[in-house]
Amino acid sequence: MKAIDRVFKILEDRNLKPSNVEQSIGLANGYFKSAKKRNSDIGETILLKLSKFLDVSLTFLITGEETSYLLNEPNEPYNAKEIIELQREIIKLQKENSKLKDYKSNRHPVTRPASGKLEPNK
Repeated sequence: MKAIDRVFKILEDRNLKPSNVEQSIGLANGYFKSAKKRNSDIGETILLKLSKFLDVSLTFLITGEETSYLLNEPNEPYNAKEIIELQREIIKLQKENSKLKDYKSNRHPVTRPASGKLEPNK
C-alpha cells in the first residue's frame, strides 16, 4: 500500500472530502485523485502538510507500519463536520484578508517619509 492509499483510508475513516483537504493545505483540486489514478508517490512537502493537518505521523503515512496513525489520541470523539465547517471559515477569512490586503495596496498606498512614520498618500 502506498502513501496515497493511506491518505484515502484516513479521509474515508474521518468522513473528509479530498477536495476540502486539498484546499486546506494549498493543493490543486483533484491532486489526490490524480495521484491515486497514476499510483504516484506523494512528495515530502505534501506529506509533511498532511501529517500536520490530519494529525498523523509521517512514519505511518510513508510506511504504514504504526498500528495507530494518530499522533495524539483525542479525548473527545472526532467530529468531521465541525472540522469541515472550521476549514470553510478559515478559507472565508483568508479570502477576506486577501481582499483587505488588496484594498490597502491598491487604493491606499503607504509611503515612508524621511521622518520614518508611515503615512497614507494624499
